[in-house]
Amino acid sequence: MWFAVSLLLLILGAGSPLRSQPHANSNEGVIVSPGWLHANQQRVMVVEASWAKPEEAKDYLAGHIPGAVHANTDHFENGYPRWHLLAPKELQAAIGRLGIAPGARVVVYGRKPVVAARVWWILHYAGVADVRFLHGGYEAWTGAGYPGETAAQVRPGRSSRGK
Repeated sequence: MWFAVSLLLLILGAGSPLRSQPHANSNEGVIVSPGWLHANQQRVMVVEASWAKPEEAKDYLAGHIPGAVHANTDHFENGYPRWHLLAPKELQAAIGRLGIAPGARVVVYGRKPVVAARVWWILHYAGVADVRFLHGGYEAWTGAGYPGETAAQVRPGRSSRGK
């Protein structure tokens, strides 16, 4: 976990205003605690990230933060052998299929923090206004006594099988 958090901070850069100052919309920065997420859960969209199709996302299906949608990093990339990001219009469409609008407030987490950091970066790069990273992920969430759920979340315009 510390590796992924360090990687995220490296991506942000030591002098980045995102790292050095509180986020414009809260008293916390880009990396938020389970307590912050719990207090703000009705005002944010939660995204669980992994390298798995929705029907194969074992960690997500075993338990996730209530209301969280699953994001497979493949949705944002052009596939083997290059794995580059999609063209801007395709990237915006892929993000939209998750139910994320450019003005959305999003918290990303994953059992593999480096995957969550990649999805965080992709959303930030694509212009989503308010993207945050859950410190400690699902383990920290449940460790703080907050409940999980196993029902897969489906957003309008997206099938339960996803893309």
